Amino acid sequence: MEFYQWLLRKNEFNVSDTGYFIYCNGDKQQPNFDNKVIFKVSVLEYKGNDKWIEETIFNIKTLLDQNSIPNYSENCSYCVYLQDVEAVT
Repeated sequence: MEFYQWLLRKNEFNVSDTGYFIYCNGDKQQPNFDNKVIFKVSVLEYKGNDKWIEETIFNIKTLLDQNSIPNYSENCSYCVYLQDVEAVT
């Protein structure tokens, strides 16, 4: 949401900090399936903050321009995930 808010602002659109997500999920409380799915629909209000976007884009660009990959970090969820996958394979 925040990236799109930032992108639209960069294109000179007036954009509210508040956005909305429409969330649909099958209602598991229905007693029977009967070849149809009943959906529960929720509207979730979200207050975005795009202040972090521009710096993050520049950091991504810097990282992609490097000739080497970053070192492993326990604070990086992707690093931990990849290490766990390697341990299983």
